[in-house]
Amino acid sequence: MRVSETIRKCVVFVGYRMADGEYRLAGTAFYCSKPPAAGNNPNSVYLITARHVIDGIRRLGINEVCLRINFANGTAQWLSIPINAWFTHPTEQNVDIAMAPFPIAEGFDHMMIPATDFPTADVQKRFGGIGVGDEVIIIGLFRHHHGQTRNIPIIRVGNIAAMDEEPVVTKDFGPIPAFLIEARSIGGLSGSPVFVNLGTTVLIDGKLQLFKGPVHILLGIVHGHYDVSANKVDDAQERDLSTAQVNMGIAIVTPHYKITEVLNHPSFLTVETAISASLRNSGQLRIIPSGSQ
Repeated sequence: MRVSETIRKCVVFVGYRMADGEYRLAGTAFYCSKPPAAGNNPNSVYLITARHVIDGIRRLGINEVCLRINFANGTAQWLSIPINAWFTHPTEQNVDIAMAPFPIAEGFDHMMIPATDFPTADVQKRFGGIGVGDEVIIIGLFRHHHGQTRNIPIIRVGNIAAMDEEPVVTKDFGPIPAFLIEARSIGGLSGSPVFVNLGTTVLIDGKLQLFKGPVHILLGIVHGHYDVSANKVDDAQERDLSTAQVNMGIAIVTPHYKITEVLNHPSFLTVETAISASLRNSGQLRIIPSGSQ
């Protein structure tokens, strides 16, 4: 199986800058558009990551999130965005999603996931649905080999282990709606997109169709993984080896429909407009010195 260019290029790496100027990597984010709905701008582009990644940076007292972006000239550069530009679910604190309006500027070597790739009821009906055993792909940050001159995201492959039939209990967010996947999650993959791979021969409207490349639809976003000891979620924080827990190889995925829910929330339009205007007028979205790669 080979992944599409859209999947490979949709992710950026999330980090922060220490007082001494050194950059630290914290997780993964990905580009997507807003799902079709009344009043939505189909040209709007957003970066989405796990809320706990942004919350972790905020707890350090840092007021800017740094984003390591690939450029078409073959390099990666750090950009900064105010931490307050990230929007979370306004009424459900247990939704592990944060997003910000963030354009794919000229010179970026990135692509966005179109909202039409979300497995809505209509999409699932058209493609014959998704279920347990279907192959899934995670793409995101491997801290130990992130790329010296540009981002090198890794791919992890697995399958859907359990559908979102009932809430999954997590350590820091309590019970959350989630898929379980048989794919080992590691620290830098927090916030990574998870796709269902439908292959190149797909049953559409009851008829088999052959595509030039594999068809992928977005299942959701990586929340974390299960530990072997307390049967709780390790929210992707590095631990001392003396207290490390064994990863059971089952990752928890916040469903795609929670992303749609946040994007389409009435209060998001007001916040989005204010944030976009602020970034545009103040120049707060800016390239910062490369420093440590």
